[in-house]
Amino acid sequence: MSAGAFRCHSRIAVVVMAVTLPCLAGCGEWWLGITDVTGKVIVDGKPAKSIMVIFQPEVKELPRAIGTTDADGVYRLARVGLGRKVGAAAGKYVVKVRLDSEDGKGARIPTEYAGDSSPLSFQVVSGKPNVFDIDITNKKPRLEQGAASGEWPRVLGGIGRDRKRTTGRSSGRLDDGGGPCGSPG
Repeated sequence: MSAGAFRCHSRIAVVVMAVTLPCLAGCGEWWLGITDVTGKVIVDGKPAKSIMVIFQPEVKELPRAIGTTDADGVYRLARVGLGRKVGAAAGKYVVKVRLDSEDGKGARIPTEYAGDSSPLSFQVVSGKPNVFDIDITNKKPRLEQGAASGEWPRVLGGIGRDRKRTTGRSSGRLDDGGGPCGSPG
């Protein structure tokens, strides 16, 4: 190969790189499977405003994605990092939810949703719409009637309030007229 041919090939390589590198930098995220992710946050039956929704990837190489709800409780994710572009990479995420209000006013979010052990997780899939609605309740489960008044709640198919505690016996068995575990005698 002559020196002139080498210079020609070098110039062609430079031109090809000058054309392709900007495209790879701007449109090269195809390999991540970037896709639009939206949803709605409902707290105690009402749309929640100013709630931060954080998609933390299970694979550390993927970028996090964050969105904040509007007045209607709707969020749209944007990736964290250079350029902060709309969307999230395809993959499995643990989803954290917390209040994003400077004045502290807004829907109350239970602390279990704010940390790394959040019970929420979603799979973002490339090439299709990803809509993840989040419904959170602050209501505590109700006890069976009578349980709050000191009676034993019904558990295990009826063991509980139907039986009486024994007094005066050293065995500590329940006085139900039967032997251990409800067997006769």
